[in-house]
Amino acid sequence: MSVLAPREVPLGGTRQLLVRRTLPHRDLRTVGAWCFLDDYGPVDVTGTPGMQVPPHPHTGLQTVTWLLDGAVRHQDSLGSDALVRPGELNLMTAGRGISHAETTPVGATGALRGLQLWVALPARYRDAAPEFAHHGDLPRTEGEGLTVTVLLGSVAGAMSPARTYTPIVGAQLDAVVQHSGIGALATAVVAYEPVWAIGTGRTATPAQAQAVHAFIRGKLAAVDATIASSLRILYGGSVKPANAAELFAQADIDGGLIGGASLVAEDFLAICAAARP
Repeated sequence: MSVLAPREVPLGGTRQLLVRRTLPHRDLRTVGAWCFLDDYGPVDVTGTPGMQVPPHPHTGLQTVTWLLDGAVRHQDSLGSDALVRPGELNLMTAGRGISHAETTPVGATGALRGLQLWVALPARYRDAAPEFAHHGDLPRTEGEGLTVTVLLGSVAGAMSPARTYTPIVGAQLDAVVQHSGIGALATAVVAYEPVWAIGTGRTATPAQAQAVHAFIRGKLAAVDATIASSLRILYGGSVKPANAAELFAQADIDGGLIGGASLVAEDFLAICAAARP
């Protein structure tokens, strides 16, 4: 295990607020897709400007803002205007380009303490349309005396509603290609199911499922575009008559791996009908 020492950086171009920047580091540029980490505070903003980061541009990444104390106002070129407070998440996807500012609300008092992280978008999504989402009610899970708030991804069956583009399935694909070669997928069928959907009856939204399927196809296309384009990728996370048509309408979902619904003839026939062109 290595310990990275952060360096102090003035935030916003003035010495109104110092942050501790751990990533990027001279000894470690990224941790997976995480390419930037600032933490700041605790600092008393009473009677001070607090955080004053003027409008500035981003491309090709997501910014993740998470507070432990205080509040920060986000404004961007899409017209978004949102306060983030402890227990909430601001997630901005820059894509092909966005400008935003982050400031302490006028008249704020008390402590400010928080984190900002950046996630590098995969090449397939770097020119996607920019978007902003504020999530005020994040899922939590408990166990062994701990309460875990899930910002991104999923933990122990609790799934964040925040949209991400770099799922762990990427590591699984790498292992297959490294072990058997890309040619092994020329005649294969890949089925994807979120770990939190296995045996739970829950399913990803069509947009969430499409994002992972597109990630799978895009990752394989970087190795062999022909194999990636012809590969059949099935969704296996609780496909039901009520959601089959919308799932199958997604560009990178080529069908379904049907579990419990296949045991009920009426349900299975409805799913089959939804799969017809």
